[in-house]
Amino acid sequence: MENLKPDANGFMALSQESLAKNFAQDVSPATTKIMFATQGPVAAKAFGEAVTVASWKNKPSYYIVAENDRMIQPELQKSMAKKIKSVSWSIRSFEHSIF
Repeated sequence: MENLKPDANGFMALSQESLAKNFAQDVSPATTKIMFATQGPVAAKAFGEAVTVASWKNKPSYYIVAENDRMIQPELQKSMAKKIKSVSWSIRSFEHSIF
């Protein structure tokens, strides 16, 4: 979370540099600028709150593992997908950008 710093109101967002380097490394600089400008901030307290209902226990789950992800290690993604018994796919994220 070194790239996420809470603001005065307790919300966090990725810096433009971190977003370009670690989250949107496979899209154009113009698209990265749009993504930075339109990202929604996350309440810092959300990272410490407990979940009371896990929907994946009662609903079908689907997961796409991004093999070149720099934010969540692919092996961790695979582990999470297995834990929730999801139908999952792996993609080489640099080659399958939606932008």
